[in-house]
Amino acid sequence: MYCDILFGRTDQIDYDTILTIKRHYAKRSKGVTILGWFLIITSITGTLINVYTFMARPAFIAKYSTHLFRFDSELIYQITAIFGVAISVFKFILGLNILKLRETWRKITICYFLFDILYMLCPMFLLVNPTEGLGGFLAESIINSLLIYFLIRPTTKEQFETV
Repeated sequence: MYCDILFGRTDQIDYDTILTIKRHYAKRSKGVTILGWFLIITSITGTLINVYTFMARPAFIAKYSTHLFRFDSELIYQITAIFGVAISVFKFILGLNILKLRETWRKITICYFLFDILYMLCPMFLLVNPTEGLGGFLAESIINSLLIYFLIRPTTKEQFETV
């Protein structure tokens, strides 16, 4: 069957079979592979960090409750832990679908990186001194902007559209 496609004899093969073969042999660039694995690895480490901070909850609240946050630190802690685990699971799904070269998930990944930039602003407004988190915000914003640029480049878009 594969030889028929290679030699141009596709009159006996249906369209779904051709699409399946094209998906199977689609070329994925090193950059897309690295991005997919980066999302998977950071999701796993993010989950481990959230579990660790959840277990270290009393120390976190004792250390930061009085001078760091403007609001109730217990509520902020619970929201951050739950949201962090949800984001880690979502990043894992993003990584898997980026590795499978799914066009819809490429667009969702771009939206995620835009959301991540906005999400980094939230803790800065919760801190008593917002300039404490400015360096991390700028670094992550630059990285996310570069990843968005990588995903909207024509050569990267072409990889996802061929599948």
